[in-house]
Amino acid sequence: DAPFATEARAALQANITPEHIAGEVAYLNATGRESFERPYGLAWLLQLGAELRETRTPDAAALSLALQPLETAAIARLKTWLPKLAYPIREGEHAQTAFAFGLFLDYARGVDPELESMVVAKVRAFHLGDQNCPIGYEPSGQDFLCTTRVLTLSRRTAR
Repeated sequence: DAPFATEARAALQANITPEHIAGEVAYLNATGRESFERPYGLAWLLQLGAELRETRTPDAAALSLALQPLETAAIARLKTWLPKLAYPIREGEHAQTAFAFGLFLDYARGVDPELESMVVAKVRAFHLGDQNCPIGYEPSGQDFLCTTRVLTLSRRTAR
């Protein structure tokens, strides 16, 4: 019902088409792009997928169906990456893992139990023992993801 809703839906319909998504899948899966948009961009992609599944507008189901091949490619990418991830990325910028893990979980719950288990295992391994996270995790002065806050939420999720 927001004033921008009609315009937003039109933009989604114009951009989330089978043809456009096929091009995105091809780009994502091209050689040398293994780390492309990982984890931040892939997290937001999956969040869009989750939102489309939950939305009850007449066009949401068609948009969700059109987006599915890109979601599938992103999930495959994540399932390959997560087992290799040896430590959390704590900087407060795009590469940070805790924020992305929260969005991955939003998507995976009810959609992909395997991805959910993988993410929960990483959250527990990386953050369950964290206490009194120092502000030094965000030394650059340009961090936009507060690591300390995200870690607090991640630890609650992991329990």
